[in-house]
Amino acid sequence: MVDLHTHTNFSDGIQTLEELLNKANASQLKYLSITDHDCIDAYNEMKNIKDNIYTGKLITGTELYFIQDGIFNELLGYKFDVDKISSSFMFDKNERKKQELEFLEELYPKLINKGLKLLSKEEYINKINNSNTFAATECGREVLKLKENKEIINKYGIYDWRELFEIWIDNKNSDIIPSIPQIGNT
Repeated sequence: MVDLHTHTNFSDGIQTLEELLNKANASQLKYLSITDHDCIDAYNEMKNIKDNIYTGKLITGTELYFIQDGIFNELLGYKFDVDKISSSFMFDKNERKKQELEFLEELYPKLINKGLKLLSKEEYINKINNSNTFAATECGREVLKLKENKEIINKYGIYDWRELFEIWIDNKNSDIIPSIPQIGNT
């Protein structure tokens, strides 16, 4: 078995690096690539893991966001030298957080104007500043979680996470889509 598209909690995954590696090993994956969004932190963190948790072949990878023709896209990249690209602008954590905060500034009021209930903007700012989270991910989770939003999101045909992004965030015809490019965009 092969899995070349996985995420850890270094981007929008829910598993730690060690949990993902243990799960991949238990599943007897022969090939694994950790493709966190705009992030290679998992590969840097592996240098701190003493045990060889995963016994299969690890292929370096990342998933980069970019905008083309007003549409958010994602591009998977593989087999790069982590040490050579670690200092790249695309992987600068401070720049990433800055762009996520700008993204939140535009996204938050648009969701509120739809009549949706969310956490306070300060709570999202704290989450972004204190973790590797994405503004859209955090807001989207909250939109879907709160019962008060159910009627509104059902009206738009949104029943899960993917639909939320396809209808509102990744749709160039949406009145929600923020115009601020993410790190790695061209």
